Amino acid sequence: MRIGALSALVILCVLDPAQAQVSAIRTDTGFLTNTQPRIDDFSSNAQTLGFTINFFGTRYTQVYVNDNGNITLDAPLFDYTPFGLQGATTPIIAPYFADVDTTNVGSGQTTFGTSTVNGHPAFGVNWLNVGYFDAHADKLNSFQVVLIDRSDTGAGNFDMEFNYSRIQWECGDASGGSGGLTGPGGASAAVGYSNGTPSPTYFQLAGSLVAGSFLDGGPRSLVASSLNSTVRGRYVFAVRNGTPSVIINTNPTGLPVTVDGVTANSPQTVLWQVNSQHTISVGSPINLNGARYFFSTWSDGGAQTHTVTRVGPGRLHRVLPHAIPTEFRHFARWRRLYRDQPDDHDEFLRFRHQCAGERGRQSGLCVHRL
Repeated sequence: MRIGALSALVILCVLDPAQAQVSAIRTDTGFLTNTQPRIDDFSSNAQTLGFTINFFGTRYTQVYVNDNGNITLDAPLFDYTPFGLQGATTPIIAPYFADVDTTNVGSGQTTFGTSTVNGHPAFGVNWLNVGYFDAHADKLNSFQVVLIDRSDTGAGNFDMEFNYSRIQWECGDASGGSGGLTGPGGASAAVGYSNGTPSPTYFQLAGSLVAGSFLDGGPRSLVASSLNSTVRGRYVFAVRNGTPSVIINTNPTGLPVTVDGVTANSPQTVLWQVNSQHTISVGSPINLNGARYFFSTWSDGGAQTHTVTRVGPGRLHRVLPHAIPTEFRHFARWRRLYRDQPDDHDEFLRFRHQCAGERGRQSGLCVHRL
């Protein structure tokens, strides 16, 4: 299996309550300019992005907007039952590939258009409060894909955002679902992208095609997590020169990370060649904004300083033998110790550690008197 180059490291964050209050869905009115008709399995004609993107070495200026939770780059896609994105035969970007059905007036409709994001031209597609086949609107999903021009960093460069605020259903009636949930032999939603070639390079978010995984309250709830973002429900993929970009991050973001001997604050975005080896490291403890942070773990299980190898498009794992995880990510977790009270809402703080020589304990954490 070849994991897609554009998300070399999947970084799933547990966020602070203040961050969780920010909506992932961008409300730009430009993304409401065009509305798809209430026709099941509808796909648009080619729509102009307003800028050029380089997607796996091919440049595109147009996309096709498909009602069933995806956009494609060289032809419309009418398929309604999701499949593994390694089987895609056309380049596809899929924030939530599943059997959307907007024919019920209780459902929202697919909309799309252009706007700007942080001063950059953008093309966005909304699936807001959309129902599922067969004309059901008792459960509704709200999600979005936004392509953001980043030609300021190089011709054809862009960012992809998958944004989610509500995921209540996962499977249509014709895909083996009942009441919006996946039944035996049914096909749950797929999230990711593919270059659509016979030997594809693709990325498929862990939990794709797994019943119950992405739903609100599910084990991999799309609304509750994030990827390369501090906004809950937002998943960001940086596409640079059509080649893999690797993001090294920490929780909280902004702590220093040393990559191949060079130290800079996270997040760091680096371009690594396939089969190249690199050393990553973090210090401990670190003081930031009145709090002291102690290194806990890297998300790949590596030591505080360890070597990683880029083993293929979008695949990263430690040199030391171990089972390759279903998600390829690199994220430093920390223990946070405050002057006053520990943060009872940060799940990364739930672990045991030694308190020798320190005064005070609360919720299993050692509180330093700074």
